Amino acid sequence: MPLQPGTRLGPYEIVAPLGAGGMGEVYRARDTRLDRTVAIKILPAVFAADPHFRDRFDREARALSGLDHPNICPLYDVGRHDDTSFLVMPLLEGESLAARLQRGPLPLEEALAVATGIADALARAHRAGIVHRDLKPANVILTKTGAKLLDFGLAKQRVDVVASSSASLATVQNLTAQGSILGTLQYMAPEQLEGTEADARSDIFAFGTLLYEMLTGRKAFEAKSHASLIAAILEREPPPVSQVQPVAPPALDRIVRKCLAKDPDNRWQSAADLADELRWVASASSVAASAATTRRGSVHAVWPWLVAFMSVVLLIATVGLARRGAFGPAPPESHAVMSTYPLPADLHFFGPSSGLGRFAPSPDGRMFVFQAVDPSGTPRLWLRRLESLEATPIPGTDRGFGAFWSPDSRSIAFTANGQLKRVDLTSGVPTVLAESTAVIRGAWGPDGTILFNRERAGLLYRISAAEPGTPVPATSLPRGSGQTWQNTPSFLPDGRHFLFAGARQNLPSGIYVGSLDGGEAKPLLSGVPNAAYSQGYLLFVRDSALVAQPFDTSRFELTGQASTIVEDLEIGLARTGAFAVSESGLLVFQHAHGSQSQLEWVDRTGAVLSKIGEPVDQIAPSLSPDDARAAASILDPARRTRDIWVYDLKRGGVRTRLTSEPGDEIHSVWSADASMIVYSAVHDGLLDLYKRASSGAGRVDPLLEGANWNKYPTSWSRDGSSLLFFNGFAGSRTSTDLWLLPLATRTPVAIAHTEFAERSGRFSWDARWIAYESDESGRAEIYVMPSRGDAGKVRVSRNGGVEVCWRNDDRELYYVTPDDRLVAVDVDGRGSTVTVGESHPLFATHGPVAAYSGFYPGFRYQAASDGQHFLLNTPLGTGDRSPITFVVNWPALLSRR
Repeated sequence: MPLQPGTRLGPYEIVAPLGAGGMGEVYRARDTRLDRTVAIKILPAVFAADPHFRDRFDREARALSGLDHPNICPLYDVGRHDDTSFLVMPLLEGESLAARLQRGPLPLEEALAVATGIADALARAHRAGIVHRDLKPANVILTKTGAKLLDFGLAKQRVDVVASSSASLATVQNLTAQGSILGTLQYMAPEQLEGTEADARSDIFAFGTLLYEMLTGRKAFEAKSHASLIAAILEREPPPVSQVQPVAPPALDRIVRKCLAKDPDNRWQSAADLADELRWVASASSVAASAATTRRGSVHAVWPWLVAFMSVVLLIATVGLARRGAFGPAPPESHAVMSTYPLPADLHFFGPSSGLGRFAPSPDGRMFVFQAVDPSGTPRLWLRRLESLEATPIPGTDRGFGAFWSPDSRSIAFTANGQLKRVDLTSGVPTVLAESTAVIRGAWGPDGTILFNRERAGLLYRISAAEPGTPVPATSLPRGSGQTWQNTPSFLPDGRHFLFAGARQNLPSGIYVGSLDGGEAKPLLSGVPNAAYSQGYLLFVRDSALVAQPFDTSRFELTGQASTIVEDLEIGLARTGAFAVSESGLLVFQHAHGSQSQLEWVDRTGAVLSKIGEPVDQIAPSLSPDDARAAASILDPARRTRDIWVYDLKRGGVRTRLTSEPGDEIHSVWSADASMIVYSAVHDGLLDLYKRASSGAGRVDPLLEGANWNKYPTSWSRDGSSLLFFNGFAGSRTSTDLWLLPLATRTPVAIAHTEFAERSGRFSWDARWIAYESDESGRAEIYVMPSRGDAGKVRVSRNGGVEVCWRNDDRELYYVTPDDRLVAVDVDGRGSTVTVGESHPLFATHGPVAAYSGFYPGFRYQAASDGQHFLLNTPLGTGDRSPITFVVNWPALLSRR
């Protein structure tokens, strides 16, 4: 029975349980004599009755009492109270290596420091004749003063060290016979598994498995059963460290390989020599380490001279960096490994413009998640492991976007159907954590805290990843700042501080440093909408390049100079940049893919009748009711902003700029007489609605601002009284909704407001009906509902549809199928209900499904008034199938500059 708080073991008072192992329980306790907090390990009565277990417990006491080393947890006292035997040790403040490895591999410098400390501890134990026999991550504690080796409960002392009596000899022999498989299977040497004698070289084998796991983040030997795991340890070799973790010096491959030799005679013969080798790798270059490995007989003779030489070199390098003002993390000498991943032919991305949330690399650097649409038209999350050539869909992530990883790389969180969810990659069963429709990119901290934005404008919130709950604010709005939104958080290495993007009134967005402990956020970068930390650098977009600048994580300040690592980056409609990076050094990005398109007149077969203007980067074309003009949102290459331009279709596509405000102007709809245009423009970080004359004359009239929404206008009633628009995911608890804006009152009214996504509403020519799309069936379909009255809706599409449009006599509807084909459907709305007739497949649009990626890209086509001609926006680049590029060990790119 566990000891209760207040129980006394001699002078020690139990405070609380700390944990339990195979043969002992550990408690926090107070030494009443010295008034200090200690850790007490007890042998429970059920084990104490067994002489075998009691002997093992006493053996740990004897082993610890003879060891005095800074990397070994010392023994304060040993005692017995009634039937309870106990050991007293200091209470170590820190975390186990096992817990740390759940967050991925250790940085190289830290891994070498921890490994060297463990090797020194083993060397001290081996000199005392003690073999640990149970070296594993759970028995190493990482403290501020270094790694501490503990739990010598399975330690074995040599017969000549323990005693020379026959009784002692019998004890040792019994342990070998009964306990040959004692310890943790994953880290045991082959001779232990075979039941033969274990010696110091068995600890060196276990040390090799530890070192491998610290460097790579994966176990050296893995299998689905104990039998196959034993076979792996006895027969197979793990992949080289440099293959799994390219940033590791090549000399470590030889060190690990020699530790893991199957024959003990082929391993390092002493932990002291092993510790020397690790110090060599940590202090010298890879080339020097490799050379030293082949000249082991002279290592100790040249060591002092080498240290002096390296110190001089380091001093000269430091002075040189100071003169250039380039203090910060030094570019590594190892190589970056770069590759591209083209999407399979049956997949495409959510939209033609990439931005935040399209992909996310795992913290361990072994895989990444991306968002794509499958042949059925269903968007979901996909997983690509670097060692695999194929991507696989992640179960439970239908309609998911904005994915981000757990620190252990085993789970992801994402938003779908207006909810923040998490899913384990192995189970595929999603758990709803909170209501949210606005997560662009969240963050998952090492303590299980998730940061996310619940709405497009407002604060960041926090919630526990362990269970659903009520989110609470994680940030505050500075007084008088006029700050309008905060989003895209990402944790810094200490797990308490985090980066996030924020915007203030009339000012560009910027990057701030916040803290889970509260307090006002610290401004870091102005005019930057997205940044991420990795490997000592802050990565962010400058113009059309991805740059890295040294970042001091103790003072939260940028240092040195920014260096370009990727040129011609795809920056997306919101100019956030198509990139994501992990702390382990995996960078994922997309190059600008030449998203130019050509406006064309085509007939009902798709045959091109004429081209309109020259190819440009344009989206969301809209056709005037008289078919004489068209408006489109065109990217200005110099300013990197989008403006509305008007094409004169009667003059071969001569175009005139309509807008030139500092932000983006994107979607547009025409009045019935083609004299006015309503469009959406970025204002305070949101898309608001504005009206102006299509000739460009006169002033701009704000129609609807604020409301914490992105607003996408889609249709203007023929009588000019009402406007249809839908809101972005931001600001709604029920996904996207369809709204009507009476221009007389300018007070929006929700007309399709459910838990499903309704969008792209279009008035019929007589304004009696509204065609729109909704995913209430599980995927986007086309419906028609009355604009007034209580008559029910009618489903038009059969197997999915988006981008609905009326013919001007209201006798035909058009929409795009999931396979990008334009379809015409006969309809009759002259009665009290709409009658749906035959469908007529027309032609392939060769364009992406319009969906969310940064901003909504709008329709790809418009139907002329007679239904015999269509204005088509034909993409000329790779568009929504642009390859993903990923780089292992991205900091090595800096050495090329």
